[in-house]
Amino acid sequence: MSVPRSVRRYRRREPSDAGGTTAASAKPTRVSSVQHVPAGQRFNRGTRAVLGLGPSLLYGGLATGTLGQMQWGERGLELSPGAAVAIGIVLFAGVGAAVLSLTRRNRQFEGTDGDRLESETEPETETETPPVLTGDAIEGAQVALRSDDGDWRWRVLRREALAESPARASTRSTATDRIERTRDAIDAAGLREVTDAAVRVYRDEDGSWRWTLGRADGSRVGSAAEGYDDREAAEAAVRLVKDCGPEADVVDVEEGAITIAKRRDRWQWQLVDDERTPLAAGADGYERRTDAVAAADTFVDRIADARVLDVDAFGVELYESGTVAPGPKPESGPDRESELDQESKSNQESETEPGEEENGENGTWAWRLVDEDSDIIADAPSAFETRPAAEDAATAALAALEDTVVTDAGEPAFERYPDAAGDADRSRTGDDDGAGSDGDAWRWRLVDDAGRTVARAPDAASTVDEVERATELIREAVSDAPVLEIDEAAYEAYSDPDSAPEDNRVGDRTEADSGGNSRNDESDAAEGTTAVADGTGTETAGARWRWRLVTADRDVVAESAASYSDAADATTALERIREDAREADVVAFKTAAFRVYENDDGDWRWRLLDEGGAVLGDSDGEHDSRNEAIEAMLTLKERAPDADVVEIDAPEFELFTDEDGVWAWRLIDAAGRRVATAPTTYASRAAARAAVDRFRGQSDSPVHAVEGATFQPAVADGAWRWRLVHPTGETLAVSGSEYPTRDELEDRIDDVRETAAAARSYTTGAVTVQLVGSETWRWRLLDRDREPILESATAYSSRAAARDAVDELEKASMSAVPIFAIDAGAAAVWLEQTDEGWRWDLIDRGREVLATAVETADKSDTTAAVDDIQRLAPLAERIDVAEASFDVVERDDGWRWRLLDGDGHPVAIGDETTETKAAARDGIDDVRSLLESASVFELEGPAFERYRTNGDEPWQWRLVDENGETLLESAQAYETREATQEAIAALQSHATDGKVTVAE
Repeated sequence: MSVPRSVRRYRRREPSDAGGTTAASAKPTRVSSVQHVPAGQRFNRGTRAVLGLGPSLLYGGLATGTLGQMQWGERGLELSPGAAVAIGIVLFAGVGAAVLSLTRRNRQFEGTDGDRLESETEPETETETPPVLTGDAIEGAQVALRSDDGDWRWRVLRREALAESPARASTRSTATDRIERTRDAIDAAGLREVTDAAVRVYRDEDGSWRWTLGRADGSRVGSAAEGYDDREAAEAAVRLVKDCGPEADVVDVEEGAITIAKRRDRWQWQLVDDERTPLAAGADGYERRTDAVAAADTFVDRIADARVLDVDAFGVELYESGTVAPGPKPESGPDRESELDQESKSNQESETEPGEEENGENGTWAWRLVDEDSDIIADAPSAFETRPAAEDAATAALAALEDTVVTDAGEPAFERYPDAAGDADRSRTGDDDGAGSDGDAWRWRLVDDAGRTVARAPDAASTVDEVERATELIREAVSDAPVLEIDEAAYEAYSDPDSAPEDNRVGDRTEADSGGNSRNDESDAAEGTTAVADGTGTETAGARWRWRLVTADRDVVAESAASYSDAADATTALERIREDAREADVVAFKTAAFRVYENDDGDWRWRLLDEGGAVLGDSDGEHDSRNEAIEAMLTLKERAPDADVVEIDAPEFELFTDEDGVWAWRLIDAAGRRVATAPTTYASRAAARAAVDRFRGQSDSPVHAVEGATFQPAVADGAWRWRLVHPTGETLAVSGSEYPTRDELEDRIDDVRETAAAARSYTTGAVTVQLVGSETWRWRLLDRDREPILESATAYSSRAAARDAVDELEKASMSAVPIFAIDAGAAAVWLEQTDEGWRWDLIDRGREVLATAVETADKSDTTAAVDDIQRLAPLAERIDVAEASFDVVERDDGWRWRLLDGDGHPVAIGDETTETKAAARDGIDDVRSLLESASVFELEGPAFERYRTNGDEPWQWRLVDENGETLLESAQAYETREATQEAIAALQSHATDGKVTVAE
């Protein structure tokens, strides 16, 4: 440490030592170790000898002044001889006493073992530490005794406290480290003068840039609220504090507030809490303040009731649209365009793109699929009259996704799928067991490479196995099936594998004892006829040909009552039947009757018919003449005494009824044989008669021999369709669409043959996912009628990418998919996960972001933040904030002030705390005045700062490091700058080499 200037001058007057260096200029080697010096040690040496001599002299002087005669004469002091002797004795005694005292003290120093001067360095615990070392005094003195060539000398030293540490260390080692750090700072420190408050910009040990606001005396008033990555950001914050702080208002928020501020030439709003922490902000800036206010008001109106949507993978949004949902297309509906053409057409017909605001003026609803980012990934092309209907459709589609198959457009296929109509029928009838093993009715369709349904099943099957067999039959049948056109009606002679003779009974005879009088009994009798190869309606054993008269719509007008051996016999029989039909009269039975008739062989027979025309009895054999037949008949007449006897000598149409009261007809030839029958029964006699008239009117229709399946075109309502008909008359398939001309129909039939030959076969569920594309790919969800339910809004670069998207859709838990709707004038809170964490947006139905989260957090904190926002927003009052503003916040240690920028981010925070909010608020006035006069400088290294608190106060100094930390403070004040400068110079001259002493 330094010494007073007078002492330094004294040391410079001392002679040089052997080495030529003065004692004043010689500096001791820096001692880094700590030496313990006992309190008061340096004051007990030498001074005791002097103190011992002083009393002796004083005593001698007093004594001689009393005993001797002393007077001043003309020649000075005159002594009598006795007095002179006495004074000499006294002086001698005093010198002797002094020598004796010094000798005794020296013995005490040295002891009996020799020189004990070094023992003075040993601790003397009974003495006290000088006050200047303990900080109880600024100045003090010390006498140093030393030996010089056997002689002793002493020196009186002045001790002065120059500086002291402003902070304490918890351990001696920490204090020692700080002393070494201070010594290094003293060596490198510069000097600056601080007369007012100052803002110090520095870089801390972590590399962050910070700043502090301090008074002239070094007391810290405030500091940066956070560290900055670069100096420019810190300097920008300081400029904001300096420029705006002196005029900044105090904004006091009780619970929450909507702040309106202008930033970067744009007006913005924020929702803040009671600590001015931003909770929500507008998504965009606004050119006018009124627009920002309106946006904030919209936020407040909609946030409270907004549903919080946590979409894990997918969500379903119901929205209003302007398109009425089309009803399901009938089986005979028009063919669908290709998948790509249909998609283009759907986009052209839609007046708004997915996601755009739609007016919904027709009151219709649609739904779309959105991902976790609220982006629309698929849209339903259909619309529904009510929102519940749209929700039901979405729910059904999502449920069906769990059991679906993925197909590719452009591949012909037989698709087997469950039939919705069958499900509905079973639901109405309550029959759960008649639909096959899986409980569904099934259909099939043939789809070509353009995605068009070119053929479909005419009826539903009970099991999927039946449908599979039907598709295989179609695949075989269409390859060489000819086109058979029927203008109005035609006879079809066909092979019937189910018809076979059972006995040799006559075709129009029924056993008398059968007791049957139903329509089915008569048909069964007709099936079991014997053959007479004469074309009269019988067949030989093994024949399986029959005929029917059908219209172009496949309505059966009449059918054969017997079967024939081959197509030629059936055709020959038809020639006679056509003639009989033209000539036959219509006979209606009013009572029972015996009928006598001659067959083609010239034999006579009879039969008994009841009033309904049912056969009650028949002759047992053939008779050579009419009379013999009548005689045989009369033997049985007592069974029907009221029956008329009618002789058959010409063809007749007989109208008859059964016990159930339904009517039918049959054609009887001149021999009394039944050659044609009604294909069905009729509710009344008039209806049966009309059926006869229809047969007679179409009896001249052409005859076709059908040996295999045939395509049969038909026109209805100006459009052409076709059927694939089996020889038995069963319709195997119908066209999947209508055609404008017959020529186009025939061209498409060729396509059907090729498609069936190349088609693969698979079973689908209620819905099917289809991949569509070439250069870019999309996916679409089709219902069981191949109508699109959902179409992807995203194009994928490859089929694999589209398939991956479908896989993600299938893997999603559809039970957890939220279904929501954002009504007009409403909004929803959308939670979103980013790389930094979870955030939220408030969106309206058009996906416009009305507000957004200011910061990210984990999911639970984000959800809690939304709850707080929904609670605070309705209570928040609107306030206008400038570029910066003050507020007061409470911390664990008390109340502090803060300065916030226009975005509500803290820029500065007070370092001084108060017990009350009012006191902290009052302190802001002092902060404003300090900022107004504060100078700004950057700490580039340690420096001595010379300062005084005001113009009347003395000067002081402090040593600060490059981080703004005060290492040393002056222990005393100085009247002038120069004195302060000298004290700093003295410190720099001696402190770096000063010995460290531990004072106790």
